[in-house]
Amino acid sequence: MAGAVLVGLLLRVPGWRDPLGNDEAGSALVGHAWLSGSGGLPSAGPYGSYWFDRPPLLPLAYGAADVLGGADGVRALGALAAAILVLLAAAIGSRVAGARGAVVAGVSAACISSAPVLLGDHTYGELLASVPSAAAVLALLVALRRREATAGGRGIRTLLLASGVLAACAVLVKQSALDAGVAGLAALAASIWAARGAPERGLRLRDAGTWLAGAIAPVAVVAGWAALQPGRLAQLAEAVVGYRLQLIGEATQGSATEGMGEMQQLVLPLVASGLVLLLPLALVGIARGSRGWMRALLLGWLVGAVFGVLGGGFYWPHYLLQLGPPCAVGAAIALRSSGARTRGGILGVLLLAALVGPATRGWMPHSGEFDDDAQRVGQFVARSAEPGDQLEVVWARPGVAYYAGVPMRGAYLWSAMQTTRPGIRAALLDAVEGPRAPTWIVRWNRPDAFHLDDDGRVDAAIDAHYREVARVCGRSVLVRRDLTRDVADPQQRRACG
Repeated sequence: MAGAVLVGLLLRVPGWRDPLGNDEAGSALVGHAWLSGSGGLPSAGPYGSYWFDRPPLLPLAYGAADVLGGADGVRALGALAAAILVLLAAAIGSRVAGARGAVVAGVSAACISSAPVLLGDHTYGELLASVPSAAAVLALLVALRRREATAGGRGIRTLLLASGVLAACAVLVKQSALDAGVAGLAALAASIWAARGAPERGLRLRDAGTWLAGAIAPVAVVAGWAALQPGRLAQLAEAVVGYRLQLIGEATQGSATEGMGEMQQLVLPLVASGLVLLLPLALVGIARGSRGWMRALLLGWLVGAVFGVLGGGFYWPHYLLQLGPPCAVGAAIALRSSGARTRGGILGVLLLAALVGPATRGWMPHSGEFDDDAQRVGQFVARSAEPGDQLEVVWARPGVAYYAGVPMRGAYLWSAMQTTRPGIRAALLDAVEGPRAPTWIVRWNRPDAFHLDDDGRVDAAIDAHYREVARVCGRSVLVRRDLTRDVADPQQRRACG
């Protein structure tokens, strides 16, 4: 499988130097500040200076990567995850579809996990969460196979525990990564149902209990960590569960027609990545080429991934990365009896789609078209700022904050947070008009964007207390009127790039 791993890594090369996207930059900034104790802000949530609505393993991974290697470290984290995912998909493929299945699953996973049209060549939470998810499926597959061979097979309990732990860790990376959990519950239920006689059913029930104990353990560890600091457990639950449910509720309040319109944003990346070819193959392969607990395991994996993509009320192309591993394995089963020409043709289509991805990514919705601007604006502030400065981006852009390297005035780095968390507008007005106003303000959005300043008070307060020192990529960069700063590159300060 070295060849498939190499293919996946090479597909990531063209996008390696792209600026970090919104989620990459924001997650790295949150994680770095959390791990290093920096940021200069009082604790705003379970992760310190910045409020974040993701489980702790995500900022932990991003923060460690950023501390060790900055933006390159973040991209290296994605490359490592993609390489491991290829090996896991190939290992599962070999066990369900033989040597041919290993090749099909490995190459398919390489093409999808690094697909530029899905932003797979960057580092997104869906890619990171797919690693423990696929590992959980592999461990459970091996455990149940051994249980079929002998009631006392070696290492079965360890594998079951590991599978449960890994399935929970996937959710502790990304809340939508329920696929391994759904797969595990479905496979264990099917195994219990098929058991012959009370002794075997009791054995299968104990297997299920062992798996569940493994799944509970990481959650208990995280809850114990959160409980060590007063109020942190409640903060974590509100951010990771309560707030996400609030967003889902708000996103699904519209009509069915509006929901379908939003969902249509996934159609073009689904086609351009080749997933439109893999998905029906996976369904056919799982339905016709597996049975019993194996069918339940693989179908649960795929159904859980589909729910993870569609169940959150938002539809970004990188969500589709979660479909890659189960689709790759299901397609491997469907193609295990096909001729070399058929298998080669399908894999060739996937590889071609990935190779032309850098050229077609700009056609995709939400493809990161403003990430370059965010990097340039942030770097302009970084070159002009002094120690102790603070920054405010109206109304939020994580990439600007990341590349500026200046502590943010507020705790909310994403516009979705600023439009839904209480008191955001009042707090900004108080800050701008008060004695501890942020040094820098970047007007990223229109003043009336998101209906946060319909009466113009924030805009007027900024005009009264700040002066524009540059316009970078069409965005106004301002400094407090009572401060002076040596503006970087004054002769190019109105140019973009």
